Amino acid sequence: MQKFTKIDKKEQKKTEPKKKYTGKDFDIIDYNDNDIIISKDKVVILPYIKDDGFILMKYENIPTFHYKYKNTKGYKDVHNFLSVIKGNIEKTESPIQSIRRILTNECGLILSHNYPITIDKKLFKDEKNTSQYYIALIELNYNDFKQGPLKISQNKTEEKVIKLNIGDIDNIKTFDLVTDYLLLKLKFDYNIK
Repeated sequence: MQKFTKIDKKEQKKTEPKKKYTGKDFDIIDYNDNDIIISKDKVVILPYIKDDGFILMKYENIPTFHYKYKNTKGYKDVHNFLSVIKGNIEKTESPIQSIRRILTNECGLILSHNYPITIDKKLFKDEKNTSQYYIALIELNYNDFKQGPLKISQNKTEEKVIKLNIGDIDNIKTFDLVTDYLLLKLKFDYNIK
């Protein structure tokens, strides 16, 4: 009995990609008989304000989560969910520049010019999407940032950045893999029990 399946080296047919759909946030192409989603890369950030013992997360309206849970008891009327802070990487930016911009615009955190930002991982969203997540757990101490102005929205359904006490980390209900990953990474890296 063979232990491993022999892999045949078939020559893949190469075709030019054909656009099937063009949307506001993503496109879909047909490439070698596969549907592929083309969308922008994103930075995914979990700021940990270590001296004060809290993290910053988004409380936002996520239509896909609402759609998925629309008939689930306890979630029928829930539109806003907790997630880590995410944002598109613009064509003129590096992932590090995007993190700085997003922390300033979304959280009002202006990082020191000398603050070293490290990307922990770069992962594809899934096997059908060209977009990648640049994941960063950002530990901040008092001298690493200054608080800038926050944008106040009149729209009550708009997303908000909220502070969560690190002692409540086990009570945070996650709905997406990257949020769950960053919370677990925080607990592991800082030995939070």
